[in-house]
Amino acid sequence: MRKNGTGICESIPVTALQQVQPDFAASVSSEWKKGDEPYYPVNDEKNNGLYRQYQEKAREEKKVIFGGRLGSYQYYDMDKVIAAALDLCGREL
Repeated sequence: MRKNGTGICESIPVTALQQVQPDFAASVSSEWKKGDEPYYPVNDEKNNGLYRQYQEKAREEKKVIFGGRLGSYQYYDMDKVIAAALDLCGREL
């Protein structure tokens, strides 16, 4: 297994299908430079306005629940994403 990234993700099969060996993915960080696409939304006036538009559209969807980083349009550490998802499920289900 290569470990030259900032994170390692091992996929674990969740179906009855047999997998010969697990898949691994490494995320490699790089310093952001002007002109690069930001990894996560920047909380500025432009993006906050865009998020408000997304919220309005999301309210029109009756059978969809938006959550996590996409649903809140902000960066969360994974422990907080998981906690928020569990909280949301507890309220919605």
